[in-house]
Amino acid sequence: MNLHSLKLKIILSSAVCIILLGVASNVYLYSYLTSIIAEKSDNIDRLNLETIHSGLDHILYQLEQLGSLCANDLDVAKAMRNSGLNTLSSKREALRAQETLKLYLSASNVEKYVTKLMAFNGHDLMTQAGSSVYNSMEDASRVRALPLYRAPSSNNARWTAAVSESIVDGKECIALLSPIYDFATSSYNGWLYIEMNMDWLSDIISPYGDTSFFISRGDGSLVSAGNSGTLPDVFGTQPLYDGQRLKHDGKVYHIQAISLRLGGLTLLGGFDVTFLSSGGRPLIYTVMVVIATSLVVAMVLAVLLSNIITRPLTRLMHRIRKISRNDLSYDPEIERGNDEIAHLGRMLNEMSGSIRSLLSEMEDMYKKEKNSEIALLQSQVNPHFLYNTLDSIHWMAAIQKNTGIMTMTKSLSALLKNLAKGVGDKIPLEEELSLLCSYVDIQSLRYMESFEFIIDVPKELLMCKIVKFTLQPLVENAIFHGVEPKGGQGLISVSASEDSGDLLITVRDDGVGMTAEELASVLSARDKASSGGLSGIGVQNVDERLKLVYGSRWGLTIRSEKNVCTEATVRIPKEV
Repeated sequence: MNLHSLKLKIILSSAVCIILLGVASNVYLYSYLTSIIAEKSDNIDRLNLETIHSGLDHILYQLEQLGSLCANDLDVAKAMRNSGLNTLSSKREALRAQETLKLYLSASNVEKYVTKLMAFNGHDLMTQAGSSVYNSMEDASRVRALPLYRAPSSNNARWTAAVSESIVDGKECIALLSPIYDFATSSYNGWLYIEMNMDWLSDIISPYGDTSFFISRGDGSLVSAGNSGTLPDVFGTQPLYDGQRLKHDGKVYHIQAISLRLGGLTLLGGFDVTFLSSGGRPLIYTVMVVIATSLVVAMVLAVLLSNIITRPLTRLMHRIRKISRNDLSYDPEIERGNDEIAHLGRMLNEMSGSIRSLLSEMEDMYKKEKNSEIALLQSQVNPHFLYNTLDSIHWMAAIQKNTGIMTMTKSLSALLKNLAKGVGDKIPLEEELSLLCSYVDIQSLRYMESFEFIIDVPKELLMCKIVKFTLQPLVENAIFHGVEPKGGQGLISVSASEDSGDLLITVRDDGVGMTAEELASVLSARDKASSGGLSGIGVQNVDERLKLVYGSRWGLTIRSEKNVCTEATVRIPKEV
C-alpha cells in the first residue's frame, strides 16, 4: 500500500479519531462514575457516622439528664448538709438520698452502663445508689484524686464530664462530676459523681464492625475502649481531623469526624477508600480495551470508506489522466451516484465538453483569420504605384479646379494608406474618427450629399484607444441599409460617452430601420460585407473582433425600429 495514498490516510485518521474519542470518553466516563461512587460512598459513610453519633449522643444526653436530676434533688441536697451520720435525722436523710439516687438510676436508660452513682461532701459523708460492683468507703477519696475533681473545684461549673480512669476497676470510663447546691445558701455543699463504663460504645458501634470507628479525646489521642475494627498504627501517631486522608500499608483511609456532646470527645470514622483511590490499573485496562476495539472499528470503517470514496476518486484520476492525453470524450462512469464525488464527475465531463467547444471555436477563428489574411493579400496592389497615381489625379483636379475630385482622391489615399497597415491595431478614437470622416467624404460625393454626418464626441474621450476600423463598417451599414433605401435626405450621427469605466460609442441613422428578422440576419455569422465595401469587414465581424480583443462581456449591440431608426452601440473598456 502506498504510504501517501488516500486510503492509508483514511485508515490512520479514522483510527486516531476513534481512539482519541474512545479514550477521552471512557476516561471521562470512568472518572465521572468514580466520582459518583466516591460521593455515594462518602454519603453512606457519613450517614453511618451520623447514625452512630446520634446513638452515642443520646446515651451521653441520658447520662447528663441523670446527673442533673440527681444533683438538683432536694433530698440529696439535704443529706449533703450533714457532717456525719451521728444523728437519727442525718441517717434518715442519707437513706432517703440513697433511695432517691436508686430511683433515678433505675428509671434511666443508662442504668446498665453505670458502675458508680454517689453523692459525697467534704465531711466524708457519702451515699451511693446500689450497683453491681463493690462499694467502698474510700470511693470519695478516689474521686478526689481524679483530675476530673481538681479541674472544676475553683468554679461553679454545672457539671464536668471526661474520659477518666475508673475508681472501680481502673479502666477507661466516662465520668461525670457535678456540684450539689444547697438551695438555702445557694452554694454547693457536695458532689455528685457518676461513672459509666465503655460498654455503651461497643453496643452502638459493634453493628458497624466492617468499618473502623474510633473515639478521640480533645488532645487528639484515641480512646482505646469501644473502638471497632482493626486500629491501624498510623491512627495513633497523629491528630485526626475531618476530611483527612491517610496512607498505611498500601491502603488509603478517609477520615470523617463529628464532635460528641460530652467530655470533649470526637467520633471518628476511618473508611477504607483504597479501591476508589487506586483507579490507575482499571483505567489502563480500560484504555487498552478501547484502543483494541477502536483499531478493529477503524479497519472496518476504512474498508467502507475505501469503497465509498477511494473508488470513485480512482475513476476520477483515470479520467483526468485521459484528459491530459487529449481524450475529451464523455465518460458516464464518473457521474454514477448523487454524492459530491458524482457531482465532481459531472463537472469534469462539463469541463471536457467546454474544452472541446473552445478548441472547435479556436479552430474556426484560426480558419477565419487565415481567410482574412488571404483576402487581404489578394486585394493588395503595389502601394507606391497606387499612391502616385492618386497623387497625379489630385494635382490634375487641382489644375482644373475640380474640388470634388480633389476631395475624393485625398480621402481615398488616406483610407488606402491605413488599410495597407492592417485592421487589427488599436488607435486613438480621434484617429479613428479622422479615418471615418475620409470615408464619409467619399460616400457623400457618391450619393450627392443625400445625408448629413455629425460627430458628437467629448474632447476628454478622443484619446481613448479603439480597434482600427471598428466604426467604419457601422457607418457603411447605416448608409447602405438605412439612408440609401430611404430615398431622401438622411442623418447619420456618431456619439460617445463613458459608463462605469466603459467607453460607449453609438452610430445612429434615421433610415428605414429593420425588422427583428432583418436585424438577426445582419448579426448572424452568415452575413457578409458587401463586395463594394471598403474594409471587407461586416457588422458581425466587428462584434467578433471586439469580443476576441476585449472579452465576451464587451462587443456590439444593435437596436432598430422599422421606418424609424437604427442604433449600433460599441461597448469597450476605456483605455487611454
